[in-house]
Amino acid sequence: MNQNKLTRQVIYIVFAGFMLMGMSGAWGATITAVATGYWSIPGTWDSGVPLINDDVIIPTIITVTLDVPPPSLSSLTITGTGSLIQDNSLTVNTLNLGTGTAAT
Repeated sequence: MNQNKLTRQVIYIVFAGFMLMGMSGAWGATITAVATGYWSIPGTWDSGVPLINDDVIIPTIITVTLDVPPPSLSSLTITGTGSLIQDNSLTVNTLNLGTGTAAT
């Protein structure tokens, strides 16, 4: 096998690996609550239910009830009068509380 063909194959394999990592949630998206509701309901969020490594924002006047065990998040930001009511444990790398509240 010549060197150019081998180099191309390695590049394709690396590219495919990055694509698979992206599809598996290796890099999270920013998901914002757009309506008061349950965590597990897609309509509560602008881009569907948060997945592993996502950055989640609960803005002013929105209350999200954590009704299912969520995936591990990259960050959770609660702003203004936003709130999170939780009955399940939550793993998050960074928790940002403006004047929002996280209640148990």
